[in-house]
Amino acid sequence: MDFDEFWQLLQECLKNPKQFRTLGGRNKPFEAVMKDSQTVIATPGSGKPRPIRKEKDFRRMWNLMKDDIRSERYVNRNGRFDWCYHPVYICALIDYKVGDRKMQ
Repeated sequence: MDFDEFWQLLQECLKNPKQFRTLGGRNKPFEAVMKDSQTVIATPGSGKPRPIRKEKDFRRMWNLMKDDIRSERYVNRNGRFDWCYHPVYICALIDYKVGDRKMQ
């Protein structure tokens, strides 16, 4: 799956608010909805809404993990996700749509 296909699927999925859970041990609930064609709003269960931008956040994260196998995609080894304020939401949304498929 390439990034543009992923983004199109995500847009369709998030036309209305949808509940998700972060990956890994924390497994915290959050809600996500598409604000416009370039921005997703993720809202933690007890927090303020966080805008996540297509080009700035999603595409950069996608490029960091696209060559990894699924079990390694979401691992923040050597601080590779430290630039991002909300990697847990991006990782959960990418995993929701990509699953076991190869990322290009």
